[in-house]
Formats: sequence, structure tokens, C-alpha cells
Amino acid sequence: MAISVGDLASRAIRKQFSNRTINPIETSIGNSGGGNIISIIVGGFNSLKGFVVEVFNVIGALDWKQLWAIVTQTVNYIWNFNWNATDTQLEEQIRQRFVALSATAGGTLGNAFGYLACGVLPGALIMTINEPMGAYVLANVVDEAADEFLQNFATLINQTFSLGVQITFAWLFKNVRKLIKSNSPAIGRLFGRSIEKAIKSWGEKGSQPWSFAIAFDNAVESIPNEALRNFVEEFAEEAIEACVEAGYVVANSVDTYLANKVLEKQLLPPNGGQKYVEITPNRDLPDETIVIGGQAELLKPVIVQTLAQHQVLGERDLGTIYGTPPEAFPERRYKPELVLKFYQERKDRVAGEKPITMQISMRLMNKSKDDFASDAYVKQLAEKVHQRFARPPFKVTKGNKPYSYADWEKGYQMLLWVDGLAQARRIVEQVLDIQGHSVDNSKLKKASVNAQTDSISTIPEKVTIMGKREKLLVQGKPGVVTFRSAYINVGLAGIKPITLIDLGKRKQQIYQENTKTDGTKS
Repeated sequence: MAISVGDLASRAIRKQFSNRTINPIETSIGNSGGGNIISIIVGGFNSLKGFVVEVFNVIGALDWKQLWAIVTQTVNYIWNFNWNATDTQLEEQIRQRFVALSATAGGTLGNAFGYLACGVLPGALIMTINEPMGAYVLANVVDEAADEFLQNFATLINQTFSLGVQITFAWLFKNVRKLIKSNSPAIGRLFGRSIEKAIKSWGEKGSQPWSFAIAFDNAVESIPNEALRNFVEEFAEEAIEACVEAGYVVANSVDTYLANKVLEKQLLPPNGGQKYVEITPNRDLPDETIVIGGQAELLKPVIVQTLAQHQVLGERDLGTIYGTPPEAFPERRYKPELVLKFYQERKDRVAGEKPITMQISMRLMNKSKDDFASDAYVKQLAEKVHQRFARPPFKVTKGNKPYSYADWEKGYQMLLWVDGLAQARRIVEQVLDIQGHSVDNSKLKKASVNAQTDSISTIPEKVTIMGKREKLLVQGKPGVVTFRSAYINVGLAGIKPITLIDLGKRKQQIYQENTKTDGTKS
């Protein structure tokens, strides 16, 4: 029976999403008059038509998020740059950056070679045996190979710009300093022998490191007033972090706006493209959502109808459906919630990266709104949390192995990313001790996130979202986090969370340590 390649379902679907088709392969094979391997391989490469154009689009496209990343990395490099570094140290910095760049380039080319050797060529060989199957294999391999290469190439371009700026800066600094030092006698005659001597000793072996970061830290530490010193330190740290985050928000907004403008120019069906909408009819109940899907124009009246129907039926008795046992109302999510937050200390952070964080929460199943009529229970709970987590601050070693502890009746549903079972048990014991509960060994289990391995990779996974490659957040990023604050959600609409403990003392807290007259804490 003859098979029409053009009628294959995969062929029809691909025509809707991409211009990359396997038609050039079919044409070259048809013209070759047979299944000769050379013509098949040439046909496989012809299927990448337009790929080179896309590569130049990657280079020429103005990605504001990447541009802001280069700016922040450059500023951070200059801020921490050692202006007293010796020529040998500068040359080593330049060498290390070239090594890093060569590794990225090797990875990009290796990825492309792997797809070619183990994907494109086998697909071409399959076509000599089964043309429809080979065409289908090549269509998928070529598309994935192009996406991977473009993503890796974009990363290489970004790193080339970033490291290129740092290499150029170090090289210019080294040579300009050498020029200045060679003219130190003339400078000394103009400005004095002390200046000449300082220039000659500039960057010599044994020179004390000096950078803007070191100078700033020394200036802050020299402030005699402790309150003012802490104010300046926290102000500078938060201002820098907020500036970087705000810059990314602006850059992402510009990129999104430009991308939307491009999408508006594309041809869409009469009723618009396929969309999925999540509706939250009641803002006080964020967990109650309705998801509907369909073409954009057809969704508009359905959204209005859904909201109107929810408003009409809201808080009304709709009767009982006989023959079906009534379901219990899910009261657990409306119970008071205790939240513990952990942050990576500043001394352990890696420059240019966000601090590692962790959050643990539990429901207080035996408590209701009546327990919060006065502050007695809240103060009692704050004292228990302080004894177990703040005296001294509780530290957790995060890792890439997930463990879970689920006890719904008692309000526990924890997923912990740690370095082993011992660390998970240590955390669970400490959390359960707040309410006087004991650990049930049968409920502490290794979480199932990957059936093939015992842990997840710390390398971010890449996914395609609306045509753009994005990196997923690595849940198990290793590092030590320290208890910082605790608050409680009462579970009533409009009631703000109550801060029990805040070791950073940025918010009004319930727990306050009682200090004796001799300065000790009770």
C-alpha cells in the first residue's frame, strides 16, 4: 500500500506552527532517482533552510533583559575590581575568562555536533529504509537541534559580550598603568617625589588589595554609632538589590511589549488563537479557580457568563444531588497557617546571585478564629517558635534531594529539599515539636520527582514558553539557610498576617526578648 507523506498527521500539525518542513528532503530524494546516501544527507541539510537567517536574528535582536544582565555583571566586576592587582594577577584574570569562554563555545559546538551525528545522520539513514519514518524523525530532530543550538548560541553571545568587556577592561587597565609608570619620573618632577614613589609601587607584588567594595565596607565599619552603621549597611544592601530587580522588571516589560507587538502582526484565525484562562471569581479565596480554554474571541463572552453565573449562585443553597454522597467541605485550607522563613546569610552568598531561601508552613488544625480573640495564644506560639528556631538561629543545609512529610489530619504537608534523610528528619522533628507532636516514621518519605534518579539535577531545565527558551528554577540548589522570621495567617479574609518573630527587626513583631538590668536576656 502506498503511503502519502503529505497526508501524515505530523506533517499537517507542523505546518501550523513552523516554517521548517522536510519538503526540501523529499525534493532532493525525488530528484536523485534513488536512495543514495549522499543525496539524502544533502537533503537533510537543505531542511535547515532559513536557519542561518535565524542565527543572525539571535545576534541582532535587542534583548533588554540580557543587556541589563551584562550591565549589572560589568558594574559588579568594576565594583569588586582590585586596583592594586599585579600584572600577573591581571593576566591570570584574563586567562581565566578566556578559559570560561572557550568552555561555553565548546559546549555549543559539541551540542550541535551531537545532534548532527546522533540525530540528523541516523534520520537520513532511516529514510533509505523507510522514507515516511525517516521524514518524521528528521522533522523532529532538526527542529529540536535548531532550538538547542540557537539557545546555546544566544548564551555564548551573551557571555562573549560580558566577559569581553571584563577582559578589555583588565587589559586596558594593565597597559594604561604600565604607560603611567613608565612616565613616573616626569610626573614626579611635576607633582613631587611622593607621587612618583606611589606610582612606582602601584601594582607591585605585596600591594594591599583596594577596590570600591573594600573601601565602602571599611567606611561603613568606621562609623562609630552602631545604629547609624546598621542603617547605612542595610540601606545600601537593599537599595542595590532593589535596583537590580527593578532593572530586570523594566527590561522584561520592554521585551514583553516588543514581543506582543510582533505577535499582533502575525496572522491569526478569525476567532483568535487558542488560549487558556484561569479565573479567580473571589479574591478572598485564591485557591478556588476556574480554567477555561478556547479561541480568544469565543472566550470573551464565556468569561463574562462564568463570572455572572458565579455571582448569581454565590452563597446559595443549590440543593442536594441524591444518589451521590455529599463531599466534606475542605476546611483545612481555611485553618490558621504558621509560616517559617529561612534566608541565606550575606557572607555565604555568591556575588551576582540571589540569596537561597526556604519556607516551611503548617496548618493549626485544632485552632480557630476564637483563639485569636486575645493575644494570649499568639504570644504563647511566638515563644515556642523562638525557643526552637531563634535561640540560636536554626540552620538548614539545603540540597537537591526532596523528602516529604504528610499528615493532613494534623496540618502537615511539607516538601523539603535537603542533602539527606538525616537533615529532613531534623527539620521535621523541630517543626512538629512546636505543637508537641511526634514524628511518624511512616509519613517521612523520599519524594518522587524523578523515577530514574534519587535526586534532581542542579542544572536548570530549559523549556519553551511562547516560542522563547526559559530556565526553570532549581528547587534543590545547595547552600545553608538560617531562620529569619515567622508569621501566622489567621485564615480570615482581610486580616493581614501577624508577625511572630523577625530577627531582622524590619516588622513589628509579637515576640520581644526580655532584657534584664545587667544586659543578659531572660
